[in-house]
Amino acid sequence: MGGVDLSAGLTLTGTTHNNAGDYPSDSWNFAGGTNYNDASGALHDAIAKATATINVTAYTAIYDSNAHTATGTATGVGGANLAGQLMLSGTTHTNAGDYPSDSWSFAGGTNYNDASGTVHNSIAQASSATTVTCPTNVTYNATAQTPCTASVTGAGLNQVLPITYSNNTNVGTAMASASFAGDSNHTGSNGSKAFTITKASSTTAVVSSANPSTLNQSVTFTTTVSPQYAGTPTGTVTFTYSNSVLSVSGTLGTASLSGGQATLTTSSLPVNANTVTATYSGDGNFTGSNGSTTQNVTYKTGGLCVGDVGHAIRQPINSDGSSVFKMGSTVPTKFAVCDVSGISIGTPGVVVGYGLVAAASSPAITVDEDVYSTTPDAAFRWDPTGQQWIFNQSTKNNGSLNKTGTTYFFAINLKDGSSIFFHYGLK
Repeated sequence: MGGVDLSAGLTLTGTTHNNAGDYPSDSWNFAGGTNYNDASGALHDAIAKATATINVTAYTAIYDSNAHTATGTATGVGGANLAGQLMLSGTTHTNAGDYPSDSWSFAGGTNYNDASGTVHNSIAQASSATTVTCPTNVTYNATAQTPCTASVTGAGLNQVLPITYSNNTNVGTAMASASFAGDSNHTGSNGSKAFTITKASSTTAVVSSANPSTLNQSVTFTTTVSPQYAGTPTGTVTFTYSNSVLSVSGTLGTASLSGGQATLTTSSLPVNANTVTATYSGDGNFTGSNGSTTQNVTYKTGGLCVGDVGHAIRQPINSDGSSVFKMGSTVPTKFAVCDVSGISIGTPGVVVGYGLVAAASSPAITVDEDVYSTTPDAAFRWDPTGQQWIFNQSTKNNGSLNKTGTTYFFAINLKDGSSIFFHYGLK
């Protein structure tokens, strides 16, 4: 009464709430004390749910093989962090794609209103890289060369690719190419690499159809050009010769390869040892090479040469060494050598050496020859009439042939490297 403040006797703790809810029977009471009547009652209280402040941020990413999820915040009364109640799993994606309606939700619980919404996310395809690896050079082997490897890489991507080749058989620049069409998470890509096919080496061998051969005889030389690995060399082979004994050389001719072989027939080689060389020119796929053989050419041996013995001492000297001439006489020394056709060879240089090689005492021998020359020679000379070589050997006042009762042994050394040996006695 009189406006006295009695609030101190009023108890309202029964109406106290923190959480949202409907409280229809909240109780209160008043302790009147000495001067006032006690009192109590009930009232209907209510706390409505708050609305949280929610922000969800979409993402625009490039595929990287990892999962991507939208980010978001949820803030409550007084700045309370309610992120634990925000569910963003509906926005999680790994693969590339466009996701225009990804859903999120907020579980408000007791004190906050539930909430939900959508967000537009996207993951773009990642790039890819196609790599082709090749050696710098490979050697021609007559087959298609496939020495390269190819692969494609990218985010979460590493795989082998097939290769397409071009110009990869013959010598030159070859190309290896690979292509990746792309997939749901990667864009396509291409790669290429050049490599060089170099010439293979070759080996050249040459053989003769007849070795040794006789002067002016036709001889066929066959050359085989072999590849380093495979294939058939083409091109030409040039045949040359050199004769170091006679200091002559020349070209015999050129022939084309067929099936890796070339042949040349010639009858023009000089006597003695000839080095015949076959030189392969090479072609687009093979390097050149050469090979050689030694062709020995001789004068005809055995048989007749212009109606008489060939490549042997002729009368009046007996081929068996039984002739005995008178000391002081001039002994006709005769021989002839023929080519393969029986033509006697009278060109200068047939005789390259002549001389005494041995002597043996033969006191019992007696003169049995009566054919002599009256014209001594200084050297062998060509007799065009008899088609033979003659040397009238003087035994008069001869410093080497100066003993009677002696058998003398001689050698005529010929241009082809052969010799004619004979002997006779002086008495």
